[in-house]
Parts: sequence; structure tokens; C-alpha cells
Amino acid sequence: MKLKKIQHIITLIGIVLIWELILRVFTIPNYIFPKPSEIIIIIGKNFNFFIYHATITFIESIFGFLFGSLFGILIAISFLYLKHLRTLYPYFAFIKALPIIALAPLI
Repeated sequence: MKLKKIQHIITLIGIVLIWELILRVFTIPNYIFPKPSEIIIIIGKNFNFFIYHATITFIESIFGFLFGSLFGILIAISFLYLKHLRTLYPYFAFIKALPIIALAPLI
């Protein structure tokens, strides 16, 4: 088990080193494809900024999950107990069958 973890870490380090080497050899501009070393430096300099915004994103995702779950549960309960809403069930099933990518621009 530990050998696989070590292999994964070595593979990741190898990919990052190859990435860095290719960018240095071919002198690709930073605005097109930044070097891993520069990414690490920028993250180090702005660590508090990234932590602050990661925290906000985490909190928003938790609240979004909770509100979405609550909304879904309320709709399920209303379909169960309110018979006149059952006529809308085919429309909800149709919307659920649509890909999220197709619905995103509409929302």
C-alpha cells in the first residue's frame, strides 16, 4: 500500500518537473502557460488571499448543498402528499433527464 503511494508521489513530481523543463526549454510565455515554480511562488506570497477565498467558496458550497437538499426533500414530500402536484411529475422527470450543461445557460 505504501509503495503505491510513493509511486503516485514520484509520478506527480516527475510530471511537474517535465512541465517545468518543457516550459524553460521552449520559452513559452507565462501568460500562456505558467511554470509550476512561479505558481508556487505566487501562492506563497498570496497564501492568506487564497485561504480567505477558499473558505468563502467552501461555505457557499455547504449552504448550496443544504438548500438544494432541503428543496429536493420538500418537493419529494409535496409529490407524495399533494395529489394535484403529481400532474407536474412528468415535467420534473423531463428536466432531470436533461444534461446540466444544457440547463446552465437557461438558469
